[in-house]
Amino acid sequence: MKLKQLEISGFKSFCDKTKIQFPAGVSAIVGPNGCGKSNILDALRWVMGEQSSRQLRGKSMDDVIFAGTDTRAPSNKAEVSLTLINDNKQCPDEYKDHKNIVITRSLNRKGESGYFINRTPARLKDIQNLLMGSGMGSRTYAIVQQNNVGAITEAGPDERRVFIEEAAGIMRYKFQKKEALKKLESTNQNLLRVKDIVDEVAKQMKSVQRQAEKAERFGKLQERIFYLDVSAAIIRKETINKNIEKTNNLLESLRNQGLEQENRLQELNDAIENIQRERLIKDNAIAEQRARQFDLQRRIDKMENDRLHGQKDLERLGQEIQDMEDNQKDQKQRNLEISTEMARVNDEKERLAEESDDIKKRIQEEESLSQEMRDELDKLNSRIETSKAALMDLLAQEARFKNAQKNAEQNKASLDERFQKARAEEIQAKRRVTELTNKSKAAKETLEQLKERNAEIEMTIEDLRDKLDQKRHQLSQQIKKVQNMDISRSKVKSRYQTLKKMDENHEWFKGGIKAIMARQQVDDRILSLVVDVIEPFRYYEEALEVALGEALQFVIVKDAETGIDAMTYLKDNNAGRSGFLPGTCEKETVRTTWPKQLKLSVKPLMDCLSVKKGFEEAIEGLLGNVLVAKDIHDGITAWKAYPDCRVVTQSGESISEKGILIGGSKTEGIIAKKQEVKQLEAQLKEIEDELINAKLAQQNLENELKEIESDLQRQSHTLNTQRNNEIESEKQLYRLEEDLKHAQRNLDFLSDECKRLSGEETMINEEISKSDQALNDVTRDIEETQKTISKTSTELTRHTEQLEDYQQKVMDLKLESTNVQAKLESQVSTLRRLQTFENEGQEREKRLAEDISEKTRQISTLKKQIDEYDEYLKVRQTEIKQLEESLSESQAEFEHIAKRMEENNASMSKIKGAQAQIQQKTQALELEQSQRKLKLENIDARIKERFDQELDDIQKEFTPEREMPLTEIDKELSGNRKKLNQIGAVNMDAIEEYKELEQRFEFLSREQDDLNTAVSDLNKVIRKINKICRERFVVTFNQINEKLGEVFPQLFQGGSAKLVMTEPEKPLETGVEFMVHPPGKRLTRLTLLSGGEKALSAIAFIFSIFLIRPAAFCVMDEIDAPLDEANVGRFNRLLKIIGQQSQIIMVTHNKGSMEFADILFGVTMEQKGVSKLVSVNLSDDRLN
Repeated sequence: MKLKQLEISGFKSFCDKTKIQFPAGVSAIVGPNGCGKSNILDALRWVMGEQSSRQLRGKSMDDVIFAGTDTRAPSNKAEVSLTLINDNKQCPDEYKDHKNIVITRSLNRKGESGYFINRTPARLKDIQNLLMGSGMGSRTYAIVQQNNVGAITEAGPDERRVFIEEAAGIMRYKFQKKEALKKLESTNQNLLRVKDIVDEVAKQMKSVQRQAEKAERFGKLQERIFYLDVSAAIIRKETINKNIEKTNNLLESLRNQGLEQENRLQELNDAIENIQRERLIKDNAIAEQRARQFDLQRRIDKMENDRLHGQKDLERLGQEIQDMEDNQKDQKQRNLEISTEMARVNDEKERLAEESDDIKKRIQEEESLSQEMRDELDKLNSRIETSKAALMDLLAQEARFKNAQKNAEQNKASLDERFQKARAEEIQAKRRVTELTNKSKAAKETLEQLKERNAEIEMTIEDLRDKLDQKRHQLSQQIKKVQNMDISRSKVKSRYQTLKKMDENHEWFKGGIKAIMARQQVDDRILSLVVDVIEPFRYYEEALEVALGEALQFVIVKDAETGIDAMTYLKDNNAGRSGFLPGTCEKETVRTTWPKQLKLSVKPLMDCLSVKKGFEEAIEGLLGNVLVAKDIHDGITAWKAYPDCRVVTQSGESISEKGILIGGSKTEGIIAKKQEVKQLEAQLKEIEDELINAKLAQQNLENELKEIESDLQRQSHTLNTQRNNEIESEKQLYRLEEDLKHAQRNLDFLSDECKRLSGEETMINEEISKSDQALNDVTRDIEETQKTISKTSTELTRHTEQLEDYQQKVMDLKLESTNVQAKLESQVSTLRRLQTFENEGQEREKRLAEDISEKTRQISTLKKQIDEYDEYLKVRQTEIKQLEESLSESQAEFEHIAKRMEENNASMSKIKGAQAQIQQKTQALELEQSQRKLKLENIDARIKERFDQELDDIQKEFTPEREMPLTEIDKELSGNRKKLNQIGAVNMDAIEEYKELEQRFEFLSREQDDLNTAVSDLNKVIRKINKICRERFVVTFNQINEKLGEVFPQLFQGGSAKLVMTEPEKPLETGVEFMVHPPGKRLTRLTLLSGGEKALSAIAFIFSIFLIRPAAFCVMDEIDAPLDEANVGRFNRLLKIIGQQSQIIMVTHNKGSMEFADILFGVTMEQKGVSKLVSVNLSDDRLN
């Protein structure tokens, strides 16, 4: 949106209506100081919703209204209208269809203000929402005033952040977030209130629900009791009638049954004898099968053990063969190496032989002399080599015997280990058997104790249940008593309150008396009513009522003058009539003198009542001459004796002084009603005391009942626990017995294993002994051979010395021949030694092959033996499986025989019992007939008594319950009656009340769910807003920082500047620091710059924002004032770039800026204090 027109009226110095048309491009507002240029910018801020009068350069908001001049009167109203061109549709949905949007703000001196959008009343919030996010507003980076340049440079990090947020377009989101938080808080408050209401309604529902459920149960129980009671009565009548019809047939059938049962008994006796014989035979067969099964299992276990050991020997032999094959492979390799060496030595020997033949031809004569000596040396060497070969054979035998001995010792060690392990397992098995035996015995004792304890607990529970039933009956009676007393109290209380209220309101008196008694509070001369100061003795109430008559309603006043005033009051207010009795009489009252001895049946009425103190004289004037007699006859007698007196009787008759008799039926007068009030008060107090005591008694019974129920529950819980313990003990006993059987079988197996291992140990010891003997013989032969070799070597040494002495003599002549011969002999000796080694290696290889063959044969034998074991085990397992199946069949047949035996015994017992019953039934049938008839009469009478209807009439349209057995009907009927008695007082209106509460609860629950949903939705909205704000802020911050790096060097001709987050890890909360580095200076903060540098830095910051997020317009108020001409040029060049996308409106005094503008608005003051506008379009030089 862009600015189209600004209309000002009565705002500051613009008292007349002024319109400003804003074109595209750069507009400059010029004029002398104080002419009102900045007021145009203030008008823009004010109409956009500025609320601070200080920002508008005033003290209060009234300062924006034209204050008047010497020649112009003040304006009463300030109004500014701003017309926006809605070209980009970046506005709320309701304004997107409007081409132009007009914002208006007005204020009068009464303080009444108003906002309008398109001439329609609006709120400040609507104005802010319209402009939010567009870069427009009262406090955005698009409006920079004179004092705002310093504010931008000296602003705190949080204040500077606002410019970036406005540029990022997240102000609208922040406003929405703020609104969402308010709604969230409000919703949470509403949720708390609804929760409190829901909780309160839920509490009420619980209470009313109990009452409603109680009422429903009561109604259903009544209906169910009627239905079940009538059904039971009908079914019983039908049953009794059927039984009566069947009785005669039953007698005859019973006799026939007796004969049949006698024959059946004989048959059963014969069958039982046959079954007993079969059971004995089958029992013996099962015992034999079990013995055979045990023997087979023992053999199988032994065979499996032998097979296991054979398998281990097989594995051992396989390992030994593997080792021998490795040795055989190594020996073959050594033999191959010896053959290769022999071939090399043989070649060398042939070469030396040829050389030796040549030499021999030259020294034939000399060699013939030493030939004998050499022959002798050859013999000695041959003897030594033969002895060495024998020694090698003996050493090989020694190694073989040692290896066999080592294997035997290893087998013995393994056997000892297995024996010790088997022995330890045998000992452990014996301990296990002993331990299991003891545990089994202890488990049996524990089980017996648990059974005894359970029996005791069951008896305790039965006693508690009896006691509980008794207490429940007592409590039911007590509840009925309390309910009856409560009803009586309610009746008495209602009657008492009614009469008491009537008494207090003087309902029994004439209208005039009510009016007078109403004035008693303001006139203390009105003392009381006659009836309120007299208290008759018992049995004299009617006498006093008749004696006083109308005078009972007289008002006692202080004196006669008071009475006159009261009558005047009644007359003036047309309030009725009344009698007045002065409390003190000016005329002396003549007291009647009575004889000391009157008849016992006659006495003065004054002696039969009490009078409040201070009123004796007034009452004496009314009743001083009145006698009271016991009856009318005594009254006539007294009147005759005292004709000047009035006589009244206790029964309410009256005889006047003139002898007029008045009497008849009793009438309820004021005194009677007063007495009734007192009696009701006393009766109510007495009933309430009794009710309190009854409720205490009920409470005590309830506590006792709860205690008994608690004891019963604890005992039941204990019984359940004990029964579980009993079951666990039985299971444990069964497991122990099974473990004991298994442990005993394991012990038998381990004993056999120890015996077998002992035999194997004896065989291994014999083998070790034989190996030791053979090893000793070989060792002795090795020592003898070594001695022979030593002796031969000594002789060889001696002959060699002799030969050397001989050869030394002819050394010079045969030196060459000697050397060759020595080499030849050396090769011959080596060849012989290698031949010996080759023969020994082949012999060793042959022996290894024989050993491998022997081991292989043993393995074959073991495998064959293991196969035989497997075949044997397979046969035996099949046999034992067949035996188990046969045993199962035999056991099943045995159980079947036992079952038949039990069935026959049961049948026999049943038949015998039936015979006894037949005799008893025959005797009791006639008695039952008469009892059934009596029962029919009782059923009809009971239904008539309970439901006041004849059973035959009910039965005409009644379908009885026939699916339930009669016992269950009676049981349910009894339980329902108990439940009905336990319910107590019932509020039948609670059902409807509960429905209403339930509807309200459901409504409130839905409201609560809606509020919870709203809270969830608001939280989602807030999270989404936070995400959008964070992303947009970071992106915009980086873009502005990048653009700042370009703009700042253009304005400063070098240097650098950057924005830095104070809390980079919190983009939504971080402040923004503005760090600048002017050319030739160190990096510094804005507060350390000069005024011009601050202005350029602020301009660089604002222009960087505009280059990234250009607003629809930019308003600048003399921000180029601190700049020199060079900086103004650079400022204008940047301004030209910004003006291509945004409207520029600036207030300036600078000529360069004026020349740069597309249009000039001149502000002048032709009249002092009144601004006037003139515009010049520099592009076409037109004067407006």
